[in-house]
Amino acid sequence: MLQIDGSYQNLHQRSKGSASATTIYFPLAGANVSYVAVQFGGGFNRRPLVAVRSGSLVAMGNPQQNPDGSWWAYFYVRADVGATFDWYAYDTLAPAERGTYGLQVMNAAGEVVFDSTWRAMRVVGIVSNDGISGVTYSLPAGRTYAVAMNPGGRAIPTGPSAGVVQSFGASVSSGTISVSPFQVATIAGAASAANGPVSGIILDVTNY
Repeated sequence: MLQIDGSYQNLHQRSKGSASATTIYFPLAGANVSYVAVQFGGGFNRRPLVAVRSGSLVAMGNPQQNPDGSWWAYFYVRADVGATFDWYAYDTLAPAERGTYGLQVMNAAGEVVFDSTWRAMRVVGIVSNDGISGVTYSLPAGRTYAVAMNPGGRAIPTGPSAGVVQSFGASVSSGTISVSPFQVATIAGAASAANGPVSGIILDVTNY
C-alpha cells in the first residue's frame, strides 16, 4: 500500500543487505539464540526503519547511531551461529535527493512525499500482539515479505526465586509470517510477571 498525499512522507529504501549470526547469545535446547551487529551505512536523514526477512525467528534491537552518523543494530536469531537473514532499511528523502525523471511529489513544506526513482516502502499488513502468545499472519504466496516490529518483552516467573525473559521475533516462509516469543535470558531472584505489547508492519519487498 502506498499513500501519496501531503499528510505523509513515504519512506524509501536507503540500504539493504544480508547477514549471518556470528556469536551464541543464549544457549537453548533445540536451537541456540545467536546474534550479530549489522551496519546499515550512512546518509540517513532520521533513525532508520528496518525490516527483516528470515526463515528463523529474528528480533532486532534498537538502532544506534555511530559517531560518524551511520546507523547499526544488534539482531538476535533463534537459531545457531550461521543462520542468515535479509534486512531492508528505510528513510525519508531530502529534497536534494529527488530523481530527475519519473514522478516526484512534494508537500507544501517542500518535503519529498514520494519519488518513483527510489524504492518506496510498501506496507501490506499490520503486526499487533499482546506480548504473551504468538500469532501467525497469512498473505498471498508468490511475493517476498519482511517484517519491521518492536520485539516486545516478557518476564515469566518459574519459581519463587527464578524466572525467564522472552523476546518476540518474526519469521517468514512464503506468505506465512509467524511472530513468536523465545527465551533470551534467565532471572536469578524473585521475578514478577510482565509483558510488553508487540506492534509493527509487514512489507512487500518483492524485487527490492
